[in-house]
This record gives sequence, C-alpha cells and structure tokens, in this order.
Amino acid sequence: EQAGEAEKPMEGGKPKQHKKGGRKEAHPGEEDGGGKDEKTLYDLLNVSKTADTKTIKKAYHKLALACHPDKHPNDPKAKENFQQLQRCKDVLLDETKRKVYDETGVIPGEDGMGDLSGKSFEELYEYYRALYQTVTADDVKEWEEKYPGSKEEKEDLKEFYMKYGGNMRDVCQFIPFCEEEDRYRIKEAVDKLI
Repeated sequence: EQAGEAEKPMEGGKPKQHKKGGRKEAHPGEEDGGGKDEKTLYDLLNVSKTADTKTIKKAYHKLALACHPDKHPNDPKAKENFQQLQRCKDVLLDETKRKVYDETGVIPGEDGMGDLSGKSFEELYEYYRALYQTVTADDVKEWEEKYPGSKEEKEDLKEFYMKYGGNMRDVCQFIPFCEEEDRYRIKEAVDKLI
C-alpha cells in the first residue's frame, strides 16, 4: 500500500512552469495545455524547492523503488513514469540545470537546452540570462589585461597559425586585443611556438 502512495506523484501529473515565462513539458500522449494535474519537478519528488541533494536523492530512491517498471509489468505508463522520475532527479541534482529550472521554469535537455521554439524574446532573454552570467566592462578590461602573453593566447596563436597556414595577417585578425603595435610581440610568440 505504501508503494501505491509513493506512486501517486507520478500518475497523470506533468511538470509545470513555476515562474512566469517558463516551459511546460508535455509528455508523450498528453497535450501541452494548462491542466489541473500539472506539477513541478519538486512536486513529483515530494520535496520542497529548497531541498538539498541528500533529500532529493532519498526521495528519488524511495519513488524509484515504488515506480520501477519491473514492479508494474501490466502498467503501460510505468516505463514513462520511471523515466520522468529519472529526469526530475537528473535536473534537480545538476547544479546548472537546477538553477536554470528554478529561474526560468524550463526543463533543460541533455545538452542543457530546453525546447525553446515558439518562445517570446522576453522568455528567451530570461532563459539565457539564467544560463550565462552577465559580462561587465570590468570583466572585459580584466581579460584584456590578462590575455596577452597568457597560456590561452598561446593556445589560440597555435590554433590560428595552423588553421591559416602561417598567414600572420589572418592569425592577428582572430587574436583578441591584437593591435598593430602587438604584431611584433605576436610574431615572437609564434616563433617560440614553432
């Protein structure tokens, strides 16, 4: 009987947006509409939004044991429910994916991207702002000071030298912060590399 209770969060529910602009994930055979049974990933695992990793793992294991398809061979949705449970765990235990989900409501895919087709500019902007930190003028200035002569610059020089067959004009076009006065320094760096 307890196993049946543990299964309930998985039956019929689908993750919902929990913040304006988020994405609802429709599961196979379901329409992507605003139904009453929509649940967040946290709801599906019966944990709070502030749950730590240990709590999420514990909730996942409890539900996984109850929902495993081998325990329900006659339930055609058992495999789908189990896969949905695994997806919840994967998102909530991955710091980056969880942050994106918490901030946008988008359930990231394997590559970290959700289904963004048909989204408004504002929704896309919110999604990408959650993925990437804001670059400030100070960040650019700091990189401009650190990059010349750095290991990163040497790796870039080597890559572009090979890519452009040693054509230094092309190499210098692709090296960040390379001005006319830097060309001699760049040539010396390339000479040391080859």
